[in-house]
Order: sequence, then structure tokens, then C-alpha cells
Amino acid sequence: GADIILDLSIFAVAFLCCSFFYHIESPRWELSNWVLGGRKMYNVLEWLEESQEKYSDKIAVIDEMGAVTYDELVNVSKAIGSKLAAVTGMRKPIAVLADKGIDTLSTFFGIVYAGCFYVSFNPELPEVRLNQVQSVLNAEYIITDEEHLDRTKSLVSEDKILLIED
Repeated sequence: GADIILDLSIFAVAFLCCSFFYHIESPRWELSNWVLGGRKMYNVLEWLEESQEKYSDKIAVIDEMGAVTYDELVNVSKAIGSKLAAVTGMRKPIAVLADKGIDTLSTFFGIVYAGCFYVSFNPELPEVRLNQVQSVLNAEYIITDEEHLDRTKSLVSEDKILLIED
């Protein structure tokens, strides 16, 4: 029962994330397309880069720690994507165990730039639940911050942990 629900929920997350990469030729999947400036877009990175072109020096994201412009967001995200692409293959699940914020959002975009998909692990979940999700997802890497490093060590080996701060 619970294992099947968990398997289906992980599959649904993976499928939705992958729909950002590939346009599915079916009228039922029109929600996977965005229209920005009269132009159809097929993934979130197109939207981000188009926004960067139009609003490069405007604030893209604000959190309690500060703010970043579209240029900064794209540049940091691409740097994260390059680092990640050097250590993993495409179309892999990458988990992120961190609180919401600019760094986490940049990490999400970076994962997509690397050709992978992200799965957000809520730091407020009990360790048992995180272990269940990881056992089904089998994320090769988990990206986390210093605050959640100890919790992450219980999910994967230390060589499979990447720090946001790096």
C-alpha cells in the first residue's frame, strides 16, 4: 500500500520534471508549454533565459538573505549545472535537501542545466520518510547546505553529497 503510493508519487515527480526537458506531442500535455511574448516555450530554462535577456539587471528573486538579478541567477545556475554535469550523467534524479531560498532555486535551475531533474527533499520531514523517498528515488547525488549536512549523511555516502556553498 504505502510503497505503491510512494512509488507513484516519485514517478509523478520525475515525470513532471522531465516534461520540462521534452515537449510531448499530445494535446493532453499542453500544460507543458508556456507562452511568453507570443512564443511557445518547452522548458523552464528557455523561460529563464528569455527573462534574463529582457530583464538582465532587474531583481529576479528576493529572500531573507538578499536578492539576485536575472543575470546573477542564470550565471550561478549555469555554474552549478557545469559542476554537476562533470560528475553525473543526464536524466538522473538529483535530490536537494535545503530550505527554500535563492541558493536552492539556483541549485534547481543548475540541475536542469546539467540535464537532470531535481527532487526537493523537505528538511522538515522525519528521517524515516526521507530514507523511504531516497530508497525509491535512488538519487545518485544529494545537494545540501551545511545546516542539513548531518541529516544528508544518513541518506547517501559522503562522496555522493554536494554542498550548495561549494
